[in-house]
Amino acid sequence: EVGNNQINTDGSSTAISSFVQSYDFVLEGQVTEGDRFLSVRRFVPDFKALQGTAKVTLAVKRFPAQEDTSTSLSPFSITSATTKKDTRARGRYVNVKIENTAANESWRYGTLSLDVKPDGAR
Repeated sequence: EVGNNQINTDGSSTAISSFVQSYDFVLEGQVTEGDRFLSVRRFVPDFKALQGTAKVTLAVKRFPAQEDTSTSLSPFSITSATTKKDTRARGRYVNVKIENTAANESWRYGTLSLDVKPDGAR
């Protein structure tokens, strides 16, 4: 395969949407996993290559079996000019999803940088 789009028989292009999603993570050093809430204040996108706009969603939950709940500010639209995004995400578990949905979009992600701090116990 070559390119970022599906080329239709009439010559038009259709976006091939894609995403990558992290596993749920918690704060390090907890006595019991999920013992404390965490708060994410901001994140710094580190795209090694970005063409178009990528959508970044922070999802939180209180318990492992719950469905993900997107934070009120998510998804964030990230372009090559984006330096940081402020947010207010709070939960015991957090995961990050990066996706593209439009034609001619592609990205290569680097290192995830989140500003995370403890935010209370059970």
